[in-house]
Amino acid sequence: MKPSNFTEQTSAIDGLADYITKSCGLVVIDTITSLYRVETSEKPEKTFKLNRELNRQMASLAQIAKTQKIPLIITSQVRSVVNETYVHVEPVATRVLKFWADIIVAMKPTGNPQVIKAVLEKNQKKEQPLTCYLRISERGIYDLKAT
Repeated sequence: MKPSNFTEQTSAIDGLADYITKSCGLVVIDTITSLYRVETSEKPEKTFKLNRELNRQMASLAQIAKTQKIPLIITSQVRSVVNETYVHVEPVATRVLKFWADIIVAMKPTGNPQVIKAVLEKNQKKEQPLTCYLRISERGIYDLKAT
């Protein structure tokens, strides 16, 4: 499925459970906030309503994951946040995503375009953040320590 607007995304997520069979091992949604971001930029007066709908979509996905016992990978766009002392990036609709996610892995750029820093920011065990460096190549993603 490839929705072209936020309304179509809502319909796709609402109907997702109908497509999941016992042989389905994973659901991937790339990028859950892109169409949300377009809508909020075009209709800023509807931001609250759109945020509530994104929250409902995430709740629906969490319910599917729990009842169907199927893992979900959901990616999000990021935005720059300017502070008085520095600039950092954070996901669009941060609070909604952080609330519903059981695990959050932030992918951060490094000086090498083939290497990313993966930071486990949230996990079910509530341990301290873990970090590793991954190499990206045509053949896949590899732990930098293992290569």
